[in-house]
Amino acid sequence: MAGDGSCINLLPLETLHSLLRAGDVILLPGEGTGADRNFLTGAYLVDSVEHFCTRAEYKGCRPQEARLAKASRR
Repeated sequence: MAGDGSCINLLPLETLHSLLRAGDVILLPGEGTGADRNFLTGAYLVDSVEHFCTRAEYKGCRPQEARLAKASRR
């Protein structure tokens, strides 16, 4: 996410081999290279990461177990 809350790209958690950390640099496709695009293809610095968890609801889950639902980065 950009500083104003708009999304550059969405990355499903299951496609990541590891979670991003503040200070990481990631290459994102953005919206292309046209002049009317808000986010160009390029390297972006991860400023911060927020983790959102939800209650785990599957057979055999432990009491009070949570699962990572979303990781948001800036």
